[in-house]
Amino acid sequence: MSSILKNMIEFLAVLVVMFFAVSFVSRIAMRKMPLDRLFIRLQGSGTVVSNFISAVIGAVTPFCVCTTIPVFTGMVQTGLKTGPAMAFLFSSPLLNISAVILIYFLFGWKFAVYFTASILFAATLGGILVPKLGMEDGIREKAKEGSLESGNACKDAAKFSVTLLKNLIVPLVLGAVIAGFIHNYVPVKFIERFNGFPVWLAIPLVALIGFPLYSNILVLAPICFSLADKGMNSAVVMTFMMSGAGISFPSALVLNRILKRRLYLYYLGYTFLAYCIIGLGFNLVR
Repeated sequence: MSSILKNMIEFLAVLVVMFFAVSFVSRIAMRKMPLDRLFIRLQGSGTVVSNFISAVIGAVTPFCVCTTIPVFTGMVQTGLKTGPAMAFLFSSPLLNISAVILIYFLFGWKFAVYFTASILFAATLGGILVPKLGMEDGIREKAKEGSLESGNACKDAAKFSVTLLKNLIVPLVLGAVIAGFIHNYVPVKFIERFNGFPVWLAIPLVALIGFPLYSNILVLAPICFSLADKGMNSAVVMTFMMSGAGISFPSALVLNRILKRRLYLYYLGYTFLAYCIIGLGFNLVR
């Protein structure tokens, strides 16, 4: 079996298993915890506070970008407004305690503090802007269907997980194929070539290159440290780390089924711009 085909099958297997497992666990958690009441309180606590708390919730859930989506869908179905739900979606793939600790040990406390603060700020602002730009109705009606049912929790969670997986299996398969191909043909050495570029040009370029990759921030952090250790600009490698972990082809294709066009394009554009601006900021805290 060729290595590229092997990568594609591995990506698909990991995606499907993790997608189903996270869907199942998050559904049960939403039944057991009074999240609907929490969301109502969030929405009554002011725009800034509700979006910030949603971003913090994203920070304490150690998910990769694709497994964030079932939790995001469950939040929407439980009654969370679009803005705070998007704040969660922005922060969850990047921020978690393990990642912050790893960045602290690899890059130092300044990078860890700046990384945490800037992601929380960007996620909060990203959620605040959603209703301001008239995109509060930016989630497709089909994604909102499936409110919590009474009865057996495991049965309800299994039904929710199977339905969600069935609805999104096509973009997941397509995303796995694309991610497997890119993983094979965009090696780390390719990123090293950008070391001679000026920072203002290298950062958006590596952000674009990182977007199609599918990886976890805990996997990317040591790789990025080795790049920085070889002399590559640390602001550039941190941008690559964020874009590689924050979004991917599988998640982009899946979100296209969940978000309406304007909100979808806003999410992609805002995420890319935020990573570039945060990346440039790393240059100031080195």
